[in-house]
Amino acid sequence: MTILMAQRSWRDAALADAQAAARDAVHALAGLEKAVAALMTNLRDLGYPPVPGVIPPEPGLDSRRWHLEATVGGEVPPVLVAFWQQVGGISLVDLEGYSHV
Repeated sequence: MTILMAQRSWRDAALADAQAAARDAVHALAGLEKAVAALMTNLRDLGYPPVPGVIPPEPGLDSRRWHLEATVGGEVPPVLVAFWQQVGGISLVDLEGYSHV
């Protein structure tokens, strides 16, 4: 299944049953921290500098989301909201030590 096919499948499921789709999203995101940790290990083994990896969710998500939606004039996709709530964020760049090569 391609990414586009998976996206369409999830969108159709969300339209049919939003609560079930939200539960599926939370379930899918549950293993993401472990996957990011494995990716960070692989990058470190390849010589990449240490990076933050998973950045835990911060308080105030709802107000920031409402501000974003008001600014762009539309809703944030539910799966992105679920990502922010469950995971927070992911950073694979060392922003403090970043420099162009």
